[in-house]
Amino acid sequence: MGVGDEWDSMDYRTHHLKDISPMLDAWMEKQEKDEIHHKAARKGIPIGPIATAKEVMENPQYEARGYFVRVDHPEAGSHRYAGWPYKMSATPPAVSRPAPLLGQHSEEVCCGALGYTREEYRHLARTGAVLSGGEDRR
Repeated sequence: MGVGDEWDSMDYRTHHLKDISPMLDAWMEKQEKDEIHHKAARKGIPIGPIATAKEVMENPQYEARGYFVRVDHPEAGSHRYAGWPYKMSATPPAVSRPAPLLGQHSEEVCCGALGYTREEYRHLARTGAVLSGGEDRR
């Protein structure tokens, strides 16, 4: 980049960021983000590329690891979702069920965790204070 050895020092770069930023921006515009990442890593500079959603979904490493899981949902359909960042052979993670429908667990939460009686819950549902699982939500 046409600068002296002093730029190899993190302390120097930090204190002269305004001087180096235009040069760095111009250089980075001509590079691919993975190339920047690998060059910086060789110099001990801790940076990483920011992936787009499409790049994440098509990442061959994630595919090889089986990172994404397919989940079938009664309303949303079948979609791929991010899985777990770790794999443990003795206790492999799994999706036990899809995300609940709107209001699907209202009675369970109200009458269980919140302590309402069934009659109190029915009153809340009738008045629209809570959405019950049986209502048409469209």
